[in-house]
Amino acid sequence: AAACESGTGEGGGEEAAARAVEVEARCAEADEHAKQACERAAAAEAEAAELRAKVDRGEALLRERASAAERDKERAAGSEWKAEERRAAEAGGGGRAGRA
Repeated sequence: AAACESGTGEGGGEEAAARAVEVEARCAEADEHAKQACERAAAAEAEAAELRAKVDRGEALLRERASAAERDKERAAGSEWKAEERRAAEAGGGGRAGRA
């Protein structure tokens, strides 16, 4: 009877074994939760990398378009300058040839 009361008899061993099984189950559950959290984190990192790549491509496209717009603007200004020169030459009597 003393062994049963102190928890060192057969009943105590069964109780300890039951607690050990419960602890193992909780550990397995915690491991599963940790594994799922790691998988979600890895998926989020992959998505973030994909989004960063899209942003980089978008920025490159914007730079390319801005550069093309600047070239178009310069061409238009050059064409306008040539047209003004031509009008001035025509108004001045045919330009240099007319003055000579």
